[in-house]
Amino acid sequence: MQTGLTTHNEFVSLDDSNHVCKKLLSEGSGDLIDRPGTTMRVHYTGSLYPSGEVFDSSLDRDEPIQIRLGQGMVIKGWDVGLATMRVGEKASLLIYPEYGYGPQGSPPKIPGNSTLLFDVELVSADLSTADKTTDEKIAAATLHKDEGNNYFKHSEFALAKECYLSALKLFKNTRDTISAEHDTIKQLQITLNCNLAAVYLKLKDFSAAVDCCQKVKSMDMTNAKATYRLSQAYTGQGQFDDAVNMLQSHRDILVDVNVDAEISKIHKKQQTQMTNEKMLYSKMFKTKDTDAST
Repeated sequence: MQTGLTTHNEFVSLDDSNHVCKKLLSEGSGDLIDRPGTTMRVHYTGSLYPSGEVFDSSLDRDEPIQIRLGQGMVIKGWDVGLATMRVGEKASLLIYPEYGYGPQGSPPKIPGNSTLLFDVELVSADLSTADKTTDEKIAAATLHKDEGNNYFKHSEFALAKECYLSALKLFKNTRDTISAEHDTIKQLQITLNCNLAAVYLKLKDFSAAVDCCQKVKSMDMTNAKATYRLSQAYTGQGQFDDAVNMLQSHRDILVDVNVDAEISKIHKKQQTQMTNEKMLYSKMFKTKDTDAST
C-alpha cells in the first residue's frame, strides 16, 4: 500500500492522493491485520495538525477503543491506516480532511477542513469476527447446503430452509473478480435456490418458491429443475395457465419430465378447483335464498 514519501519527514503515503500518511514509531509482531471485519482494540491520541492541540485520547480513559476494521465505524483514514499495522505496533497517522471529518469537522473540538494527527497503538486484534474469504464462504455454504439436504431427506423442511438461507446469506455482499470463484459461487447459488424452492413447495409457500425459481432462471434460463418447480409453484398458486405454458414452452429442456402427463395433472387440478368453486357458490346462493324466504 505504501506509494511514496510525502513532504512530511518520515511519513509515508498510504494512498495515491496522499490523504493519509503513516510514520512507524515502533514495530509490532505477527501478520499484517488487514481483513475487513476484524475486531481491533486501539489506543490513540488525536491532535490538530500542525498546532498539536489534543482533542481526544483513550489514554486519559485508560481504555482502548474497540472497532471493526472496514465497517465504517471510524473515519476513513483510520480504516486505511490500521489495515497496515500489526499487533503491538505504534504509529502516527497524518489524516487530511478528505479521509477525516471533511469540511463539516466535528464541532466543537475539530473545525472543518482540519488535518489530524493520531498516535495509535494496535493493542489487540480478533480475527474471528473478520469477514470470510471467498474460499471460506464457499466452504461454509457447501456445508450448510449438505446439512440442508440431509434435513430435507428426513422431511425436516423448516430446518432445511434455514440451512439453505444461511448459505445464501454468505454471498449477499460478495463482489468476486476472479472468474473461477465467480462461477463456483454462481453454481452454488443456483443449487441453493433450486433446493430452497423444493422446500417452499413442501411448505406450500408457493410465492416464495416462485421467487427462488425466478432467481435461478435469471442466472440459468435453461435450468430444468427451476423450470419444473416453477410450474409446480404456479399450480399451487392456482395459476394453471402459467403452469401449463411453462411446461409447454420448455419441452426441449425437460427431458426427464413427462410433460404431457404433468399437463394432464394440472388440468385435473384445475377442473377440481372449478368444481369446488361451483359447489361453494351453489351453497352460498342456497343460503341466500333460504334467508330471503324466511
